[in-house]
Amino acid sequence: MRVRYGVACLSLALQLALTSQASAACAPPPGPLPVEATPTPIPDAAWAKRVQDQEALIARTDLRPIRTVFLGDSLTASWPEALWQHFYGHRAALNLGIVGDGTQGVLWRLQRLPLGTTLTPRLFVVLIGTNNLWPQVNPANVVTGIEAILAELHAKVPAARILLLNILPRGETPHDPSRQLARETNRLLAGCTAPWITTADPGAILLDGRGLLTKDISFDALHMTWLGYAMFGAALEPAMKQALGD
Repeated sequence: MRVRYGVACLSLALQLALTSQASAACAPPPGPLPVEATPTPIPDAAWAKRVQDQEALIARTDLRPIRTVFLGDSLTASWPEALWQHFYGHRAALNLGIVGDGTQGVLWRLQRLPLGTTLTPRLFVVLIGTNNLWPQVNPANVVTGIEAILAELHAKVPAARILLLNILPRGETPHDPSRQLARETNRLLAGCTAPWITTADPGAILLDGRGLLTKDISFDALHMTWLGYAMFGAALEPAMKQALGD
């Protein structure tokens, strides 16, 4: 994770399905919360070390110029440096992705960030949830976890906009069980709307005409290649510009 500055954005003729709706607030329901919506460290030593290293870097970084914060797991953490600079260098962006993270881990990390004090971005970009999609999971619980993240961000930095990204396609074919879980989670996530939230579904650009997630785009049917990130970043540009008013 680094604060990155750089060059202008790639201009490609790619369209992105996005919405920005002003309706009921996107917040977790009342009552007992599932584990996905409960701030909890991920029980993994490598995850803990990554968080420790990230927090040390944050502690010695001047956060006041930050305009955009990306939150998520390895899909966010693994942006190639050149592409990150290309798309987000001029947006004073901070990458707070952590490999192996889930919704509960992001919630735990948010409690430890100086949100609303030294860190007051104009935009949060949230891509999280794929690591919560285990075979027996209830997709509604994952959505509740994402809603809890959005509610926490809005409470800490109410003036900021939030760009909420659908969980990206995973699994090589449209019939892969993990792909179906992601689809159902995204379907439920579509009900999460508020005036400060823009939603976007850039994942469709990663699939070929048969709905396959090929090795050119994803080397393991989950994580993106350099080409995958280039396409993903280009597809995300309309939503980024809308959310930031660029």
